[in-house]
Amino acid sequence: MEIHTTVSRGHSISYEDHGAGKALVLIPGLGSPAREWTDRGYLESLAARFRVIVVDPLGHGESTVSADPDDYLDPDVGEDVVAAMDAAGVDRAAVWGYSRGSMLAATVAAEHPERVEALVLGGFSMLSGSDPDYTVSAPTQALLDGDWHGAFDAWAAGGMDLSESDRQYMIDYSHPQGVAGSQIGHRRSGYMPDLSRISRPVLVYYASGDIADDPEPAEFCTRLGTLPVVLPGEHDHAEGFNDAPAVLPIVLEFLERQD
Repeated sequence: MEIHTTVSRGHSISYEDHGAGKALVLIPGLGSPAREWTDRGYLESLAARFRVIVVDPLGHGESTVSADPDDYLDPDVGEDVVAAMDAAGVDRAAVWGYSRGSMLAATVAAEHPERVEALVLGGFSMLSGSDPDYTVSAPTQALLDGDWHGAFDAWAAGGMDLSESDRQYMIDYSHPQGVAGSQIGHRRSGYMPDLSRISRPVLVYYASGDIADDPEPAEFCTRLGTLPVVLPGEHDHAEGFNDAPAVLPIVLEFLERQD
């Protein structure tokens, strides 16, 4: 593994470089560092088949952490992923993101279709809550203040009580201002990728808990001309990433089919 940095929009953007072969770009979810693709068991299999570039988006991992939400506006953050590809000398790649990372992957595919050979979107949401007049919520304000415990308490009061292990992982590896800035920047940008510009083969997969009784994933897939794949077994959104043994066979079969 090699860790590199490049400069995009005046910010330092970090990326990992693993393996050799056809290029595959990985983008983690909100609050997750690039290293989570290794921690959750993806990299060993992927780097045996591909040259894998894992990007830390702005405010995540080893990249710059800005406290200014305007630095996280869409589609600007997608340009940071392209900057990492440029720095790595990767002209075209399959691009795979999970959760917020899938939004960034779709952004790259829509804004730079010539750079994307295939697209994998895990747990993608249409994020229809975009609002240029978005008012910062109590947990997001706590994150902006750098107060993890205040955010945990506010989330718990709203019904989202994280486990102690999840809380500790976030404290150890996530940046509160990066999480808050990403949330606010997206909501205020009001951006959605133009799906008509995504012409490459697309795989969209979901945890069962993400897709149950929710018409949005099916609508999104219809607009992309594909069908959603539901992971085998029962998973919530986080488990839809953490369970690499359930995810890898589906994604690898799709990527190998593109060859």
